[in-house]
Formats: sequence, C-alpha cells, structure tokens
Amino acid sequence: MITYFKYIISGIFVVFISCELSEKEIIEKNTFLIESIDPNEDDFRDLEFLKEILSDKKVLFLGESAHGDGSTFQAKIRLIKFLHEDLNYKLIAFEGATITDFYELNASKRKQCDLNKITRVFKTQLAPIWSATREFTPFYEYALENCNSLDFVGIDSNFGMTHSMSSALLKILEEDYNIRNNQEFEYEIFRSQFKELISKSYDLDLLSFDFDLFEQNLNLLKKIVNDNQNRESNKSEFIIQELSNLSLNANAIRKGLDRGNQMRDRQMADNLIWVLNNRPINEKVIVWTANFHSAKKLKEAIFNEQENFYEHYTTFAEFVSDAYGFDNVYSIATTSSTGKHNTFSKLDSIIAPEGSWEFQFANNSKMDYGFINYSQINKTSIGDQEFESVILGHVPHLGKWYKIFDGVLFIKKMKPSNFYYWENYE
Repeated sequence: MITYFKYIISGIFVVFISCELSEKEIIEKNTFLIESIDPNEDDFRDLEFLKEILSDKKVLFLGESAHGDGSTFQAKIRLIKFLHEDLNYKLIAFEGATITDFYELNASKRKQCDLNKITRVFKTQLAPIWSATREFTPFYEYALENCNSLDFVGIDSNFGMTHSMSSALLKILEEDYNIRNNQEFEYEIFRSQFKELISKSYDLDLLSFDFDLFEQNLNLLKKIVNDNQNRESNKSEFIIQELSNLSLNANAIRKGLDRGNQMRDRQMADNLIWVLNNRPINEKVIVWTANFHSAKKLKEAIFNEQENFYEHYTTFAEFVSDAYGFDNVYSIATTSSTGKHNTFSKLDSIIAPEGSWEFQFANNSKMDYGFINYSQINKTSIGDQEFESVILGHVPHLGKWYKIFDGVLFIKKMKPSNFYYWENYE
C-alpha cells in the first residue's frame, strides 16, 4: 500500500511517498527458513538468526500444541542443543516433573555421568508423555554428553503427572529426615493418603478423602524439616517448597479442574522463580512446556463463542513475565497445518481450516519448517489483527496471536509421538 502525505511549504506543495508493507510482506520479512528438526543435525547455521532474537532473554519457553507431537519433541531437542552450545543456556525446567523428581540426578550427575542413571531418572521421574517416547531418546544422550554443564529441574505442582508416582519425595523424607520413625508423625497414614492422592488425581473420591488431615500432616512435616538441625538449610528450603507444592496440588484437586488449572500455572511460576532465586544471578533457563502454559497474553484469545474461559486466565508465562519483565521472557509456540498427533489412546489428524493462519502460511511459504518472529510482527500495522489459528491443541481458536506468543516454530506435517510399547507408525 502506498500512502501520500501533502504539506505546504512556502506556498509549494511537497509530496512525501511512504511505502507501507503488505501483510504478506511483513510476514515474509519476519520469517526464517529452518532446514531440519532432526536432533542429530548439529550444523546450526540455519538457527543463527536466533542469536539476535534471544541473546538477552532470561527465560525462554518452548511450547508444544499438544503433548503427543513427536516432531515437536525432536525440534525442541535440536533447539536446546543450539541454545546450550551457542547462547549459554545451562538450565532446563520441565513441566511434568516436580522439584524433587530430578533431585537424584542433580545430586549425583557431577560425580558420575552414567547414561543408565540419567535415562532411569528421566524415564521414572518425568511424565511419560515425553519420557516414554522414542522421540525423546536423543535428549538422554545429550544430557549424558553434557552432564557437567547442564542442569535439570522440575517445576510442576501436579504430582499425578509423574511416572513414578513421585516416590522421590518420600525417599528423601524417609532417608534424610527419618520420618518413618518419627514419634510425632503418623507416617503410614500420610504415605497412604499421598499415594491415593497422586495415583487418583483425576478420579479421587472428594467426599471420602480427608483433605484437612492431609493438610495438617503436611504442616507437621514442614515443621519437622525446618527443625532438623542436622540438615543443610538450602535442602530444608528445597523440601519445604516441595511440600507447599503438594499442598497446592491437593487444594487444586479439591476445588476442581478450572480453578485447579489456574492454581497450577501460578505455582509453576512460583517454583521457577524460586529456583532462579537460588541460582547464579545471570542464569538463563529453557522451560519445556505446552503452548497453553507459555502464552504470554492468553486473554487476547477467545475460548469459544459461548464462554471466554481465557479472558480471566493468567498463564505460567504471564506470571513469569510479570516477575522478570516481558522483554526478558520469550515464548516460542509450535504449530502445524497437517499430520497427526498422539492422544494416547488413538491418533488424531491435524487439519488446519482454510481460513486459519497455518493453512495460509503453508500455502504461501511452501516451507516444511520455519520460524516466525511474532514479537516483531506485533510492532507493525498488522500486529493487532485477530485471526484463526490451531496453535492451542490443534483446535481452531480466534485470537490476536501476534500478541500472545513471541515466536512460532512451524512444522508443516506433524508426526505423532511413538511410545516404546507401540508399534512403529508414520
């Protein structure tokens, strides 16, 4: 579009011509071709553009549209390798693991870099939606190769997601605080409630479970940990933070899914901030999570015509952005126009509607993989546009998406995650 501005100077008309870029040109200007999402491809020249974009970002969210997106897992692992080696990111925080879930790994990895131990910890302590898939396997190998320069931490408060049923917390309480033999504490009652709570997170009998007793025992545990003079103070703080997570998890289950989800996002943010407060001041962190949790302004999206659930929802990434400043946090979402994803009981097809951003981008760019810098597009004349996207769960939603995420990794054809106990499939 060409815009004309006329000014009168000393009786003479002077015409200035301003060339305003079209929508297509703005998107093209902020789009970068990615050659590969193969985790084993270590020629990172196609990712060099990220150095300028991410050089000063303290927190980087790496999202996924759904938790069964195998191609996304591969792309995220390749990105992590580049970010670690070229941009000095040394800490990776995971949804789907609690603070104590990676305790054993971080406590021992500098003493002995053992692939079997690293693999076992991830497979038993990280949610199986990632850890039980073939696409995640290259991460174990990279973690071994870089076990002295990478740290891993869980920041989730949803104990029910953990594959091992969060046995790490009980193990630490038993071995380091001797709560099994503590006369002040009825350990077996607590252990029984704990196992029931996390094994039946989604179908717990709310009427029969004694939430008040569970909370009383958690408070007593905090006192026992805090009063134990034989333990180093940082470990006590670590365990007390985890017990607070367990308390929130119980309250989230008690209050129901809608309120519980919001509480979980708040607590994941609190956990990440707590972790970073106990790390070097200039520490940079990569957060492995879902697109939903990594949306910085979810309120700009519309849930559906009948109910705008998103209007009153504050996400994990928005809480973190409020804490560190929006310019210090960068959120990358992933999306696709076609393919399949794994819903754990069956494979679902991904079909981006003709009016969606993904459909249009696939047709216009002809790229298999690309990165689009939404944060720059948001500063242009089209930054306020509302349009349809399948970026959340591969389901069409209207929203001002250029404001919601900072960047988008586009994978044209998604391949589903492949569980070890499934046959191979395309």
